Parts: sequence; C-alpha cells; structure tokens
Amino acid sequence: MSEAWGTQSGSLVGRASYRPLDPKEPGMVRSGFGIACALVGLCCAEDALAKIPSAANSTIPNAIFLVGFNPNHVPPEDAAGRFRVVVRSIDDLPLPGVTVTVNLGNAGARLSRVQTFPGVSLDCNAETISGVTDSQGQVDFVILGGGPDVATAHPFAELRAEIRARGVHLGMSRVAAYDLVGTLNGLDHADFAACIGAVLRRTDAPPMIAGLADYDFNGRLQSKDLAIWLSEYLSRRSESNSGAVCP
Repeated sequence: MSEAWGTQSGSLVGRASYRPLDPKEPGMVRSGFGIACALVGLCCAEDALAKIPSAANSTIPNAIFLVGFNPNHVPPEDAAGRFRVVVRSIDDLPLPGVTVTVNLGNAGARLSRVQTFPGVSLDCNAETISGVTDSQGQVDFVILGGGPDVATAHPFAELRAEIRARGVHLGMSRVAAYDLVGTLNGLDHADFAACIGAVLRRTDAPPMIAGLADYDFNGRLQSKDLAIWLSEYLSRRSESNSGAVCP
C-alpha cells in the first residue's frame, strides 16, 4: 500500500490530512471584513429606524386656537392657545431634538409676523411654525394669529393645520381663532360683530368666519360658540396682537 492510497477489501481508502484555517489568509480576511460591515450596517439601520417618528405613538392636539397676547400678563401670550406635541418612535420611545412643524398654509387663517412664544420659529412664506422637542420628546406652542384675509378665504372644510415631525406626517388639527377680522389688533367690537354674524348666519358675514368661530368643533355655529368668544374677550388675555401679518 502506498503512502497516500491503498486498497482495503477492494475499496480505495484515502488518508485525509487536516490543516487549521489561517485567519490571516486573504480570503478569510475579506470574508471577516464583509461580515463586520454587514453587522455594522444592520446596527446602523436599526438605530436609524428607531429614530423615525411614529404617528400612531405620537400625540398631537385635536384643535389649535390662534390667539393674541396681553403685555401686562406674565407670560404675555394667551394661555388659551397653548398646546403640546409629543413625538415618539416606532418603539414607543420619546424622541428628543426633533423639529416639529405646524403648517397653517391651508388653515384659512393669518399668522402674526411676530411670534413671541419661547422656542418657536416662523417661516412666513411657508406659513409654518416650528419647535424642537425636549428630552421627553415634547414641544409646546402658542401661535399668535387670527382670522383670514376675506378676499382669499378658504372653504369651511379646510380649516385644519398639518403637523409633521422630522418630515413625517403626524396628523391634522382643527383650527380656530378669536381675533376674527381686522389687522390682528386684538379682540374688539369688530370681532364680536363678526362672531354674532356667523352664529346668526348673516349673509354679509365673511365666509371663513364660520369655520374659525366653531370653538367647540361640532360642525355647527351656535350660541355656545358666541359664549366661548365672550369668555375669551372678558379674560383680556388676547387684547393685543402684533398687527403685522404674514406673508
């Protein structure tokens, strides 16, 4: 029988040799590098996915009230307009440092060029207000604004603001305003007359007022809406506004 091969019972018997794999061989190095890259890529993808806002897990307001301010109050912005957005991930974890944008471009209202609530920024041309979430994924807003330019009024059904976080659509919120007409000069007799006209369905009432004065958001203008406006007026929390209108 030779050193390498021999016969046993009419069959060839091979003597196999075993040599441990050398991790320094070129092929092994390339394979290990590829596996490491794949693992790093998977981890990065999971991390990126965890930072995507989830509309289902996030919280937005049902309604947004555009308000004014009272310079004699601290803080001056009308607290009736304060609302909060909470941004959470698909893993239901809070997302800090996320830019939240409220788009009022189709809300049928007007924004003040001067937004004084701390932490918010204004894009007049886009008609958006933005803020950044804190460590709990929360950001608060008070938006100064009011009723529409009647000449460019939108239909009743379009009185909604879109809310996005990091570009992800979170939902739509109804919009109402107390400073209904004029040049954003605060609540006065002209706004009261406009509210009464809308509730009484007067033909000379601006078409947009109907949507912005539906303060309980039940789809109908009633005496209750007028009572809500009067309560806001008597509080004097929105007795002033900037007078400067976007865009």
